[in-house]
Amino acid sequence: MADEMSSLERDLERLARAVAYPPAPPLAAAVRRRLAAAPEAPRRPWTLPPVRWALAAAGATALVVALALGVWAPGREAVADFFDRIRIFREEEPPAGVTATPPPAEIVGEEVSITEAEGKLGFALRQPSYPDGLRLERTLLQEFRGFSAVALFYEGPSGLDFALFETNGAVGKGLGPDATASPVAGLGGEAYWLEGRRTVAYYNAAGDLAEGSQRSTDTNTLIWDEGGHVFRLEGDLSPEEALRIAQSLR
Repeated sequence: MADEMSSLERDLERLARAVAYPPAPPLAAAVRRRLAAAPEAPRRPWTLPPVRWALAAAGATALVVALALGVWAPGREAVADFFDRIRIFREEEPPAGVTATPPPAEIVGEEVSITEAEGKLGFALRQPSYPDGLRLERTLLQEFRGFSAVALFYEGPSGLDFALFETNGAVGKGLGPDATASPVAGLGGEAYWLEGRRTVAYYNAAGDLAEGSQRSTDTNTLIWDEGGHVFRLEGDLSPEEALRIAQSLR
């Protein structure tokens, strides 16, 4: 901690030297003019309205948290996970209700049409145009408190089958001991390639776990955030194939 504080102090000193301050005003002359002038009537003490006090307190709290997180790296990572729509974290123990070495759980939901799914999500579903010959087998709607998710199951040529998930909620990935998450470029936003056993779950806007959304899987997955929505490809795909499918969404 001492080393981190020293590093922070050095950074602040360099920042102070880099800031150009305006020249100091002639304070002595201004004070003499005030003393020679007639005394002013006492003014009512200035106060902030209650709402502004609350905003000021929130801002001060955020500043303190930001400074603390700048020193404590694990905290910085936790906050990034909390505010992002994609939350990836290492999971020492599986959550309650998920065994240590579970089989991949079945994807469940209500079978609906594309039009019905779009009505529940509140936005138009995006579908892949690669590879040629794709066939949409079924569409499952998963509804949670405050948001929904849709799973589109595709059958492709040469056994290229996969599921495409789209949601207006947030998605968490609890990585098991042997699971990996690698950043992926080319999708415009936050994106990761995931391999190995992990727990998948949905979260609402407040960061609360959606009850009944947890599922275990070891299927290769490409997950990314775009336009405020989270997309996820699951299937026996290579990173290159998954990226090409993702880039073909229309």
